[in-house]
Amino acid sequence: MFVDRGESSRVRDRPQWIACLDYLREGDTLVVRRLDRIAGSEKMAIETINDLAERGVNIRSLSEPDIDTTTPMGRALFGIVAVFAQLRVDRG
Repeated sequence: MFVDRGESSRVRDRPQWIACLDYLREGDTLVVRRLDRIAGSEKMAIETINDLAERGVNIRSLSEPDIDTTTPMGRALFGIVAVFAQLRVDRG
């Protein structure tokens, strides 16, 4: 378990977050309390999520149970959420 206490999710270089990203390997599943804990902005979240997907790392949210990229439905719902987030970022 990796926990950054008192660190804003808007900061990329959180010590425990960096350690977590370094620890993850292909086939691992990153379990987060909420998706918004991955990053403090939608742009950062999209970049991180894309990076994890390219590395073969799944994501599962405890607060958003339908977001679980280890299942076909979870991957589909995650993709929809990512598309809407990207649209919001692109619209500025």
